[in-house]
Parts: sequence; C-alpha cells; structure tokens
Amino acid sequence: MRILVADDQALIRDMLSRMLGMDHRVDTAVDGLAAWDAVCMADDDGKPYDLVITDHEMPHITGTELAVRIRNAGFTPRIVICSGVASEIDCAAADAILSKPFSFRYLEEEIKLAAT
Repeated sequence: MRILVADDQALIRDMLSRMLGMDHRVDTAVDGLAAWDAVCMADDDGKPYDLVITDHEMPHITGTELAVRIRNAGFTPRIVICSGVASEIDCAAADAILSKPFSFRYLEEEIKLAAT
C-alpha cells in the first residue's frame, strides 16, 4: 500500500512515517501544497496513493482544501484528516476525521479500509 502523510509538524510527520513505513511505502509532505503536488505526481507515475493522512491546519492549503482538490481532480485515495479541532471540521471529501491526539489503533482501521 502507498501512503502519503502530510503534516507541517516534523515530529508528527516523521513518527507516522516511521510507524507506517514498517509495512507500507510512505511518502511525506511538509504542507498542503506539497501534498497536492505529491498526489498529482504519484498519479502521473502510475502509482497513485491508496491513503492520504493529512493534518488539517497547514500552511498554503488546509487538509480540508487538500481533500476537496483531490476529489475534484478525480483521485480516489482514502483521505483521513487529523485535527485538534476535529469536531469543527465538516468535509464531505474526507473519508474520516480523527481528533488529535488519536490512538494508532484508529489509524490502523483506516489503513485496513483503504486496502479493500
């Protein structure tokens, strides 16, 4: 499975990358715009992402804006937005919204759903 982790906080991005990278191919993006570029390039390479895990509050474009761009462009990865204010996010383009801090168990469930 190919996963993109987008978070402007290096500690979170690196931790998720290491944990998920034990079993999956993981790429990272430092902000929403870099994540959008990665999604577009992955599709051009013929190896699109199965799962995009994105922080909500990031520079350039938010996780919500990223999810909407991905869907409007016709890309189909499972999209999980993570946020400290998850209850305030209303994003039909996302498949799941996880409240920070979250248990890795919830992320594992999202990975299983993306694999189906």
